[in-house]
Amino acid sequence: MEEFLYQLRKNTDRIGILDLYRAIAIILIIIYHFNILLLPLAYIGVDLFFVISGYLVSKPLLKSYANETPVNASSFLLRRGLKIWPSYYFFLFLTIPLTRIFLASTAPNEIISNNEVINYVLFLSNYIRSAIHVVFDMSWSLCVEEHFYLILAISFFIVPYIFKNISWKNKALLIIVVLIFSSVTFKIIEYFFQKGGYEIYTHNRLDGLGLGVLIAWIQYFNKDLFKTISKSLLLFFLGVVILVITIGLYWVVDTIEYKTLIVHCFAPLAFFLMIISTLGYTFNTGIIVRFIALTSYNLYLWHSLVVVFVKTATQNIFLQWISYIVISVTIAFITTVVIENFFISIRNRFVAATANVQG
Repeated sequence: MEEFLYQLRKNTDRIGILDLYRAIAIILIIIYHFNILLLPLAYIGVDLFFVISGYLVSKPLLKSYANETPVNASSFLLRRGLKIWPSYYFFLFLTIPLTRIFLASTAPNEIISNNEVINYVLFLSNYIRSAIHVVFDMSWSLCVEEHFYLILAISFFIVPYIFKNISWKNKALLIIVVLIFSSVTFKIIEYFFQKGGYEIYTHNRLDGLGLGVLIAWIQYFNKDLFKTISKSLLLFFLGVVILVITIGLYWVVDTIEYKTLIVHCFAPLAFFLMIISTLGYTFNTGIIVRFIALTSYNLYLWHSLVVVFVKTATQNIFLQWISYIVISVTIAFITTVVIENFFISIRNRFVAATANVQG
């Protein structure tokens, strides 16, 4: 609790603008999952999360490269695991029996079978799924994140041994370029040959995460450029224009290919420009935004379960909304303080870090 309250204060070392973007991302997703018709394109909040994650997560690895030292891949993976695993497995531990007990008659589609459980436990549910379960649907993006951590750690570990004669700066850039362009290539292939519908696959979402890594690369290896563009209103408005066009075309190009593939090419690019062009600003978000940002991971985990329960409990839209928000925020606050922060404190005490990371 003390750590959580400390993080809420404005004098912490948190990056205010990222807290704002995180808050926007989770609010979009919460609205989308309550009623898709309210904001049909709000699912791009996940793209925003991916760009933020790529930036924050890659900083320790890029700091090692900037110091021309090999990365500690095992330490990196363990630190990421202690951030993601405890809250996620606690969610599964409670939610699997809860759905079987309370939703068997009212929402039987939300119950995952015994055969499916292993896919959720091993972060394989974005590739292996026999049915869509709204309560557990957010797990696909956690699978993408976990696969990304593994790809990033392995890449940063082995590239120095394979490409010994190029600079550390270019070693890192090579990894980033491969991440981004391979993912875009997969999307192009699926656009022409498989006709979309595969947006939850890891290989189709690595470009958003890679763009986040590119922000950190510019910050570490091109400091003068970063100083210039991190306060660039021109780049910010360019990002806004790309985002507006992407949203506008959503209503014009009514195809599954556009909605599941093309949107996820241009939305991450827009967020990349918006984030990198505002990172240089000192931004005091206020306590409400910081609270939402601090609890965003657990809000993301639990909100789908809550929305299913409240919609089966009452048909009153006002009561649904109020219950949805209050219960989701309460659970997110408790699990952030009791589960997430507890294991992060253990991580920070016992697992070596190469850089301070906000996430």
